Amino acid sequence: KRRLKELIEFRRVHGHFHVPRNCTQFPCLSSWLAKLRIAYNKRQRGEDISILMDAQLSELEKIGYDFHLVHVQNSREIIDSVRWNERVEELRKFKQEHGHFNVPSNIEAYKDLFSWMKHNRYHYNRLQKGETSSRLTSERILQLKAIGFERSSKQTGPTSDDVRWNKRVQELQKFKEEHGHFKVPADVEAYKTLYSWVTNNQSHYNRLQKGEKSPRLTSERISKLTEIGFDFNQRGG
Repeated sequence: KRRLKELIEFRRVHGHFHVPRNCTQFPCLSSWLAKLRIAYNKRQRGEDISILMDAQLSELEKIGYDFHLVHVQNSREIIDSVRWNERVEELRKFKQEHGHFNVPSNIEAYKDLFSWMKHNRYHYNRLQKGETSSRLTSERILQLKAIGFERSSKQTGPTSDDVRWNKRVQELQKFKEEHGHFKVPADVEAYKTLYSWVTNNQSHYNRLQKGEKSPRLTSERISKLTEIGFDFNQRGG
C-alpha cells in the first residue's frame, strides 16, 4: 500500500508513471515496479505468481498503470535523455569555442541548438511562475547550471564578450587616429593584443567569404569595423 501511494503521488506531481531509477523522492519505488514487471510478464505467459503479487498488479490496473505503455514510454524517455545530453554537450562546446551562450538563430548549423535553448527557457519561465514542467526537471536544470548556462528568457544588455569586442574597436580607432592607418604591428608589446584581435577578425571574415560559418563575426560587427574604415584584407605592419 505504501508503494502504491507513492506511485499515485508521483503521478500527481509529474503527470506520468515514468519513475526514474534514481528517483530521490521515492528511492524504492523504481525497484518495486521492476519486481512487479517480472510478475506481470510471468502472468502474461500463463505462469503462476503469488497471491500478493497478483493483488498488487490488480491495484496498479485500477489506477491506470499499464506495463506495456510504460515500457514504450520509458524507451522514448531513454531516447529523449540521450538527445538532451547531446544538446548539453553541444552547448558546452559552443561556449568553450565562442566564450558565450548567445547561439545565433540565423545560422543553419546552430538553428537546432537555438530552438532547443529557446524551448528550455520557456519551460524554465513556467517553473518560475509556479507551473509544472516535466520536460525541465531539477536534474536537467543542474546540468545546465554546471556549464554556466543562464536560463533567463532573454539576454539583457551587451554580453561580456560584446563589451570586450567593442573595447577593441575603440582601441583600433584610436590607433588609426594616431598613426593614420590600421596596420597594427605584431612586434610591439603594447599592440600585441590588438594585433591578435585584428588578425583573428580577418580570419573569421575570410571564413565567411569562403561560405563557411562564423558566429563570432556577425554582420553587425562587420558593419562597425567598416564604418571606421577598416579593411579586412589589409595586413598588419
